[in-house]
Formats: sequence, C-alpha cells, structure tokens
Amino acid sequence: LPFSIYNASGHLLVNKGMVIESDEERQQLLSRGCFIDRVEFAIQERAFAEKLGGMLRRNATIKELAEIQPDLDVISSSLTSLAPTDPVSAWEVLESQAAQVLRSDFSEGWLQRFHQLLLAFQAMSERDPDACLFLSIQSFRDPVHRYALVHTLQVALICDLLARQGLDWSGDVRRSLMAAALTMNISIMGLQNKMALQSHPPTPEQRAALQQHPHQSMLMLRSYGVDDELCLQAVALHHKTSAGALQDRSWPEKLARVIQRADVFAARMSPRAGRRSLSATAAAQAIYTDEQKNPDEAGAAILKAVGLYPPGSFVRLKNGEVAVVIKRGKMANEPVVVSVVSRDGMPLGAPVLRDTRNHMYVTSGGVPAHEVKVLINPLQILKMRSLC
Repeated sequence: LPFSIYNASGHLLVNKGMVIESDEERQQLLSRGCFIDRVEFAIQERAFAEKLGGMLRRNATIKELAEIQPDLDVISSSLTSLAPTDPVSAWEVLESQAAQVLRSDFSEGWLQRFHQLLLAFQAMSERDPDACLFLSIQSFRDPVHRYALVHTLQVALICDLLARQGLDWSGDVRRSLMAAALTMNISIMGLQNKMALQSHPPTPEQRAALQQHPHQSMLMLRSYGVDDELCLQAVALHHKTSAGALQDRSWPEKLARVIQRADVFAARMSPRAGRRSLSATAAAQAIYTDEQKNPDEAGAAILKAVGLYPPGSFVRLKNGEVAVVIKRGKMANEPVVVSVVSRDGMPLGAPVLRDTRNHMYVTSGGVPAHEVKVLINPLQILKMRSLC
C-alpha cells in the first residue's frame, strides 16, 4: 500500500507499506469502507507524474512504463520537506503528518518522525500563528472531523503560543511542552474519536480508560524511546493539576497545568455528538478562574496569547452582522474580522472586512460555531488579511 487506509470515521485501518496478501483480505478491507488522506494522495500523484515524465524523456519502453511502482518513502519525505505557499495547504500537510505519527504503530523510526513533526509544527506556529489558530478552530466545523487529532493539534498550538507569548519560556521548555501536548492522549485517541460521536455519557469502562490514560501515555512514550523527562512527567501529571500560582510548582507541574487549561479551553469550543460548542468568550470564562474561583495564572496567559476572540472564532458586531476573526488585534476586544452573515441573518454575497475599532463594528460578543450556517472558504478569508 502506498497510502495509509482509514475508515469513514478517520480511524486507521492499515498502515502505509503493509502488504495485502490475498483477494480475500482486499475484499474484507473494502467492505469496511476505505479512505485515503487527500494530501498523501496529492503528494504521491505528483511524485508518480515526475517519475513518469523522467522515464518518457529518456525514451523508456512501454514495458518499463508499465512496471513503475509507487515509492513508499516519498510521502514521509515530502511531508517534512514540502513548504506550501498558502497556509491552508501547509496546515493540511501538517495535519496529515500528525495523523501518520500520532496514530502509527510505533514502528522503527517513530521517534525520528515525531521529532520532524515537532519541528514542523513549531516552525508553522512561529511563522503564521493566526492562520494556525484559524484553521484549527475552523476544522471542527467539518461534520466528519477527526476529533482526537484536531483537538490535540489545537491544544499543542495554544500551549506553544502561551509559552512563547504569554509566559516567555525558553526554547527547550517550549519543545517539551509541545511534545507533551501532542502526546498526552496518545493512548486513547481511538477512544476519543468514538466518544466524540456518542451522545450518551461515558461507560464505566471508558471512564476507567480516561482515568488511566495519562500514565499509560507516559509508559508508551518511554517504551518507544522518548527520553525527555520533562515531557514525560508533564504527560503523566496533566490530569492531576489543582488551583494555585505557577511559580509555586515544579517544572513538570507547570507544564501539566498549562496543558490542562489549554485542554479545557479547546474542548469548550469543540462540538461533540452530545454537546454543542461554546463561543470563544464562553470558553474563556471556563479558564479565567481556577477551581477555587480565583483568577487563574495559566488561563490568563492563554487569553493573553490567543486573544479573547481567537482567529477562527465567530463574533457578533454592533451593527448585527456575524463575522469570523482572521487576526488578533492590538487590543483583546479589537480583532480583525470579516463579516459573513448580514444583520438580517442572511449570508453576505461576498465576505467584507470590518474594522472593529469603528464604533459601528465594535464586537458585542462571541457566537458559537453551530449557530453560523454559512460555509466559508478558508483560503479566500485568510487572503483578506493582506487588506488590513
């Protein structure tokens, strides 16, 4: 197989490179519903076309052309070297790379692939954080979203922005924090996807798995070569946090607390079958105070880093329009927005850039994503940033 195969829910069925031994195995796989990642397909298609073109230029025979085989290594190498010019393609490549790494079978070379993912993610977070936030939040509007993967990327992104812009932590600590955020749920990603689609409360078995997963994730990472103790301990502790200042904690406890608050913030904005998403402002309220109803240092740092209205979230303007945030503003309540719904509740013929510093377009509050029925073109919307 030149591709990893997934079912309709995004669960990995067969890894890239596996061999289908018989027609019976092939039929069994087909009966479960087979899907491939579109980014993987585009990369493989391009590589095949380049190989075919090279053979035609050297006048290869028909027999040689018929025997061209897919290059099983081209996808992994292309995912790390490919640098798309637009943020949407770049995010799709990153998401595909993360899917391969975080849902892999921890085969030989996993640790190297994980380090490549970590470097690629941090580079994109530094290069275009607003686009990353926009695309991670908008990803949850897809009805067939892959909850566990998108949620993990969103939490890791928030943690990286918080460490860099909210708390000014060192590069080494930032790497450990993002590594921990990416892998904290690695032992239950399949369960997360299942629970996101179920409308009933967790079963006793699911609750037990959720309770045990921080320790299980840490053990999995250690067994496959992760030796970053700060990352490992943060993973093990990320559900054992409590109220209090960050300065009074050890470094593993600091990272665990930050992850926990970012986890809560992202989860509040993410829809599930049994729960609708909250607006960004409602999600912010959940982390602004701690378990004892006092101001929460980690929560405040998150809001400082991502803004009260993070890119990708929806807001209502004073004139009644609904707009999507495309860029954080200099002031928390003055994001750069694009109106997509009129004051009458109808989709606008074309998105319109609005200046929230203008009294007519002041933000009056957040809007939950499920209330916005308009489908938007992410690339078209993000390109409008050049106009402001």
